[in-house]
Amino acid sequence: MHGVGCGVRDGSVVVVECPDGPLPYSHPLMPTVLASQMVRRLGVFRLLSLGGLFAELESTP
Repeated sequence: MHGVGCGVRDGSVVVVECPDGPLPYSHPLMPTVLASQMVRRLGVFRLLSLGGLFAELESTP
């Protein structure tokens, strides 16, 4: 996840850390991150032809 770590100082929300790259979901700062972009890695996928994609889309309610 891309974003900045936030905290409270003198009653205001402030940025406390600006990571250089994406943070893993297990990072201890994660509960306080204001995310600008979520980064996901596909773990399972399947290939479809264009016709197969249309058939999947038509059968979805």
